[in-house]
Amino acid sequence: MTSDNGPTFNGGTDSTFFDSALGRRGLKTQVFEGGIRVPLIVRWPDRIAAGTTSEFPVAFQDLLPTLIEAIGEEPVAGLDGISLLPTWTGQAERQIPRTPLYWELGSAQALRIGDHKLVRLTDRQGATRTMLFDLASDPNETTDLSERESETLSMMLERIRAERTPSPEFPTPYDDGR
Repeated sequence: MTSDNGPTFNGGTDSTFFDSALGRRGLKTQVFEGGIRVPLIVRWPDRIAAGTTSEFPVAFQDLLPTLIEAIGEEPVAGLDGISLLPTWTGQAERQIPRTPLYWELGSAQALRIGDHKLVRLTDRQGATRTMLFDLASDPNETTDLSERESETLSMMLERIRAERTPSPEFPTPYDDGR
């Protein structure tokens, strides 16, 4: 059981009052942790020990490769995700390392590599704001490290540009390679 996004701001809800994002910055439709971090609950008696937890980053693209492996089939070539079965079944030493996670929604982009997360927001005038966070020490994304960690910032900017594929159906400010 999971969700496709963080807590919402519409439909009569009061996510701020209920602290639905658990103090994390952002809500639904935002690429901050409050908008994308959601729980995932998996139950598989005799395969996954009850009550176990994991901090391994997971994304929806990982579910298909995981289910394919779970039924004993070979993974399909070209999938973006990885199988989470080793982590879920207590064999974390076999877990394939996490590739970068990439999110994009309109004029917002985010990239996570390890504990570092790059967030880019472009306003209606075309100005892009770039922020870098260390989720291990700052899970609420309150301290922008982009000036202090210039090497990490440069590497992350290079990767976010490489991860993006322009779409003629859904143009964004990032189509120009910024």
